[in-house]
Amino acid sequence: MEALLSELRGAAGWTPAQRGLWATRMRRTQLDSEQQALRILAALHEWLAAQSQPPPADDVAVAAALEACYRAQAAAARTSRAAAAALPPPALECIRHLYTALGAQSRSRHWLLSALATSGDPACLALFASLAAKDPPADAHAAALAFAPLLQQRRLDPAPLFPTLLEGLTCLSTAAVILDLANYVKRKGLVAEHPAARRAGSLIELLGQTASRLEQIEEHPERFSSDPQELARIVNEGVTLVVVLCDALALIGDPAACGKLYQAMRLASRRVRVEAAAALARLGDEAGLDVLAQMAAEAVVRKRALAYLEELGHPERASPEYRTPEARAVADLAAWLAEPTQLGLAPPHLEVIDSCVQYWPGYHEPQSCYLIRFEYRRASESWAGIGIAGPLVYALLVDLVDLPPAEIYATYAGWHAEHEEMEEIAAAELAERDAALWQQIARYLSSQAYASPELYLLGRFFGEEHFVAQAQYEGRSGVVVYEQGTIHWFATPPTRRPPGPREVYWRFKGRKLLAALNRQA
Repeated sequence: MEALLSELRGAAGWTPAQRGLWATRMRRTQLDSEQQALRILAALHEWLAAQSQPPPADDVAVAAALEACYRAQAAAARTSRAAAAALPPPALECIRHLYTALGAQSRSRHWLLSALATSGDPACLALFASLAAKDPPADAHAAALAFAPLLQQRRLDPAPLFPTLLEGLTCLSTAAVILDLANYVKRKGLVAEHPAARRAGSLIELLGQTASRLEQIEEHPERFSSDPQELARIVNEGVTLVVVLCDALALIGDPAACGKLYQAMRLASRRVRVEAAAALARLGDEAGLDVLAQMAAEAVVRKRALAYLEELGHPERASPEYRTPEARAVADLAAWLAEPTQLGLAPPHLEVIDSCVQYWPGYHEPQSCYLIRFEYRRASESWAGIGIAGPLVYALLVDLVDLPPAEIYATYAGWHAEHEEMEEIAAAELAERDAALWQQIARYLSSQAYASPELYLLGRFFGEEHFVAQAQYEGRSGVVVYEQGTIHWFATPPTRRPPGPREVYWRFKGRKLLAALNRQA
């Protein structure tokens, strides 16, 4: 720690390589107190003050230092017995100066906001609100990271945050997260009146403007960007803002919003249509209920539409076929696949191909499990996969369609299960004793006609050892699992995305887990 501080104070002439090395060491160092974090911030401030210009937006040393300080502050806040983890005034001033000195283009200064947000102390929250509203983070992702700790507060006091934060509604990168926080404090009963209630007229106007922009993008996407990723970012930002605006206007309860909500409900985005319909219904407009019932037919938004109908006391409005456990399972997988962090698009075709009730790793009671085939189609091409819903919602992007249901369940169980007596060790990380043992096993496999065995991993499973390797057998490639004198062979299927040795091992140990759990039952 002392060496890192000393080096940082003399970092004015660092080369990029030196910065990278220091950042690596900083990330490996666990700051064990809030005081250490504050000393890092002070040293960083001294370094920046000595610079003739701000560091690059993506400076790795700055990013490593700020993230480490945030994590130390977050740990201190979690262990504090007080309702608020306060920072001393000099530390607040240091954070203010650092945030300003790093500049609007910095890709890491949001960690300073995150550190302030972890505290329930009024002075910390007031500084957070001032900085976030008047000098917001560079993009929506950074803003979301900065605001996230506020939603995890044990006892959040909104008074230091609002109305100051509302000044940031004019900035696209923060408008959605500010409104989302305002909706949160109203829904949790932390305020009597929605923080933005007196700005209802401005919110209605913003909803209309954003909905119009999304409508223009639908009609002429080429006018906004020729880059598909950039266009997706623009659309996602607009959709997110419309969603929180619909929620805010419903919570405020202003009927004047109905016209713009109808405008939003005409957009192609199914998420927007559901949120606009729910807002209309909460404002007493019967048309909102009708649209929610219609949207229950769309798997990707079905769960949300049904939840709103149930909240409004009209679950019967949705057709019974969309309220079954199977239909809800399909909805779970469709929504998961459509997430930006997954495939980003719901498949047009989903079908439950198997369902059962069985004991599942990590659960004490039997679970309803569903295997769902999904298919994407594009021009003359199509691509299908098998996902799971029930005890987990997930889809492996390898070919499982030719496996029997029991083997697919086993694959997902092996992937999902965690236990201190199960681990997987990569071949390159084997201990000397295990490497020597593998050499003996490899010779034995070769003697049994398994050609060119190449170890992939060693699995430890409740006292057993499983050596998982790729090999050739009778002219075919595949995966061999050697288990205490027994050889298990899994031929590689002739598909575009065949399961590899890791997926095969999940299947192998998943068989054992499910057999043991359900045999005991």
